[in-house]
Amino acid sequence: MVDRRRVASLFMTHYSDRPGDDRSAELERVRRHVVGLGVGGYCVFGGDVESARRLASTLAAAAGRPLLVASDLEQGLGQQLKGGTVFPSQMALGAAGSPELAAEVGLAVAREAAFAGINIVFAPVADLATEPRNPIVGARSYGSDPDTVAALVKAYVSGCQSAGVAATVKHFPGHGETVTDSHIELPIISVPPDVLAARELVPFRAAVRAGVRAVMVGHLAVPEVSGSDVPASLSPSVVEGLLRHELGFDGVVVTDALNMGSVAGESRPGEASVRAFLAGADVLLMPVNVEESIEAMVQAVASGRVSERRVERSLERIARLAAATGERDLPAPSYADHEALALRVARRAVTRVRVRAGSSSDRGPSNGGEALLVAVVDSKRPPDLDFLSCALQKLSPGGGLRVISEVTPEEDLARLIRDARGARALTLLAFDRPAAWRGSLGPSSVVRECLNKALRVSGGAAVVVFGSPGLLPIFEAADTLLCAYDGSPPMQEAALDALLGDGEAPGRLPSPSTRSAADGSR
Repeated sequence: MVDRRRVASLFMTHYSDRPGDDRSAELERVRRHVVGLGVGGYCVFGGDVESARRLASTLAAAAGRPLLVASDLEQGLGQQLKGGTVFPSQMALGAAGSPELAAEVGLAVAREAAFAGINIVFAPVADLATEPRNPIVGARSYGSDPDTVAALVKAYVSGCQSAGVAATVKHFPGHGETVTDSHIELPIISVPPDVLAARELVPFRAAVRAGVRAVMVGHLAVPEVSGSDVPASLSPSVVEGLLRHELGFDGVVVTDALNMGSVAGESRPGEASVRAFLAGADVLLMPVNVEESIEAMVQAVASGRVSERRVERSLERIARLAAATGERDLPAPSYADHEALALRVARRAVTRVRVRAGSSSDRGPSNGGEALLVAVVDSKRPPDLDFLSCALQKLSPGGGLRVISEVTPEEDLARLIRDARGARALTLLAFDRPAAWRGSLGPSSVVRECLNKALRVSGGAAVVVFGSPGLLPIFEAADTLLCAYDGSPPMQEAALDALLGDGEAPGRLPSPSTRSAADGSR
């Protein structure tokens, strides 16, 4: 008879405590999955440090066994939990060009994660930023050069795992060369095996050699490796052949979330989980329906489609991972030191792309005349603008920070163009970040047209791009152009210092912007 609870321990569910979530319902569901069904762990989304720490302790005690507790922490614990540090994006570290800083960040993230009860960090991203129009990788990558990215990945992994927390490189075998978001549909990576080996696989190979404990396989097709359009996560050629045999990885293979659109459309309930396991995965992450997926796996074992030995082999790998990340009595991390580290990274990362000599904007927004200050945001994912609003208000009293987005009425966009014509200086702060299920990058076509007109008619324009370098060509008409890679608080502070001339901008663009996101629009 198949041991249902052992099969269930191959799965990870999730716990979400974001604004608008029903916390009681989430607690009841995750407890039912972990304690009642025997699911092996969960992925944390939202909440705060103390509540996450209590939840991890409570569930482990109720389950009577170690649990895998993971979270997407590419920008640190503060990306998910209030009270944690938010670090600049991986591309900011790429612009800073320092493996030493990457190792420091990996260590700091791991210390905060461990204190919050998290023992698996779903980071770093090892994808290459070779396609600027990519809607889901972008500034999440360290850059486009394989060797540079490999050095940063290796450093981060070493730093993270030195604190007893497992790092997870993702999204094998590389999600960079696509313009499709795998949360929505299946990306096709048309890269020959020799190019894949010399480019995409280089950072993953470095991570394996550095002893990374987990690899996340992406939902993306590599037909020149697998022979078909089957997702890599469901392909034995990719997981067992490429990752296990060619790269020699014997740690834990985790699927990307199985509720993503690129794999969630299987006709039979739980079939994606069974196929991913047959392909070589050990941990089946967040299927659409946990109960149905466990049942599908139980039936697959009972019928002989999945061997019991294969299940035991994955459980052995998971047990080794749990032992390596065992519970420790850890002191509270030094959040002040980590915030200082985040600002150090940001100051090293800000990149001065262009300053046209003699332009009025090369002196920043305070140039002796009226300044028009505009933030360009995504209305569904707006950045925290409190710091910039306060800082810029001091420079331009009464002017304020005007915010526009894809939902800004046309009359307000037209007014921006008129005001730009009359202003002596225009400063645009353009915020953009890759986001799951969004499927695009950068401002809408209507907003882009408005911004280009405003830049052309202004008496002098400065632009700071808080996002991927792929967005830079949108702002070709700007006199001063800085790239700050993400809208985190430390990047905002460092970018403002550089814009005003009080700080340097020593970063170097770590990915190309020639095939820009300006070539496509929402």
